[in-house]
Amino acid sequence: MAENEAVNDEIATIFHELLGYRAAREPMAYILGYKDFWSLRIKVTDDVLIPRPETELLVETALKLCKEPKTILDIGTGSGAILLALLSEYKHAKGVGADISHTALDIAKSNANNLGMSDRCRFLCSDFLAGVVGEGLKFDLVVSNPPYIANHEADNLAPEIELYEPELALYGGDDGLNAYRKIIAELKSVLNPSAIVIFEIGHQQKIPVTEMLEKAGFGDIKTYQDINGKDRIVCAKHCE
Repeated sequence: MAENEAVNDEIATIFHELLGYRAAREPMAYILGYKDFWSLRIKVTDDVLIPRPETELLVETALKLCKEPKTILDIGTGSGAILLALLSEYKHAKGVGADISHTALDIAKSNANNLGMSDRCRFLCSDFLAGVVGEGLKFDLVVSNPPYIANHEADNLAPEIELYEPELALYGGDDGLNAYRKIIAELKSVLNPSAIVIFEIGHQQKIPVTEMLEKAGFGDIKTYQDINGKDRIVCAKHCE
């Protein structure tokens, strides 16, 4: 289209419609229908959390600590962004994405198909680890960005988050730690020897999550900070 060329009525209508969505604080990722994450273009709808730049630190940490995992589990996979980013780097690995939301799993499957990785992963309906344990599966690397916002913090969120993103993927109970409690309680039952576990956390959750892992018998616990200097990633090793 030339610089001074007038747009037709159809394009103008679509533009103003989209502008209206954004004026109502709908996130751009939902308006566009995708979000770029790692090196991938990930399809998103308001049934899944929008992948965030700080979550790429989880992927970076996995690549640093876990050299050649054969099996990967992503707990609360949502759009599948984390699992698919890892599979794009670990070319010989296979993975499972677990989520309680059927609609989220449909989106994750669509992303796997679009990215040509559907033959290397499967998606399982599971309330955190409940369904995974029932399958008798074991993994070398387990990652999770679970819901970790405390219920009382809802009013402090930007409208783009509070109004549009799925509550199921955001809120972790009164203290924001419910998901970690549930996951860590059953975590060892799905791990291979010397497996690595990596969580994204809220910036004030380093101490309680670390204490849960220590109490459960995990070792070599480390914390990594995001680009803003906030605690964002906790990782640990399965110690038999």
